[in-house]
Amino acid sequence: MKKIALGILLTCMAVCSFAAEKKDGIGMYAKAEIGYSFWAPEIKDVYCESNCFDITPTFGIYPIKGNRNFALEASLDMNFGGGKNDLKTRVLVPQVMALFYIPLESIFSKSKLSEKLVPFAGAGFSIPIQTVEIGLYPESATSFTMNMQLGCLFKINNKIGITADLNSALLKPWNWSIKAGAIYTIK
Repeated sequence: MKKIALGILLTCMAVCSFAAEKKDGIGMYAKAEIGYSFWAPEIKDVYCESNCFDITPTFGIYPIKGNRNFALEASLDMNFGGGKNDLKTRVLVPQVMALFYIPLESIFSKSKLSEKLVPFAGAGFSIPIQTVEIGLYPESATSFTMNMQLGCLFKINNKIGITADLNSALLKPWNWSIKAGAIYTIK
């Protein structure tokens, strides 16, 4: 199952990269975020709570020529942490998201802040690959979940920005995360 999840992520990244190279005017970006995530996996019908450090590299494209209000992202969310009773958790999450940027200048009067601050919302799916250890007994599980994301992008200039977002899974294993990072527009 891990090979299938990794294959899906690599395929999505290859398609995004191929599409970005072939279409004139399509945009690409790279993003890196760090933060905190909470995981609630169930192992052998035992509910666990795990607090994790979260690292997320992301590759994204703006698939519609000339439109920077819609993006597709492929990311690999890496979570490392633990909880009570010597609980250790490692979760790798290949994820695909569709993001919708809401330009504030279209809602409010045009100002320097409304040009630089751009909120966004996203939806997508992921395949969490979790390994949970309680004492000396590791258990692994793979699942499918739907995800939601709310966040904000602050543009420093046309190429570089700062992001902050809140993510949540809608299916088991339930989790949420809060992250901040940087985005670099390649094209």
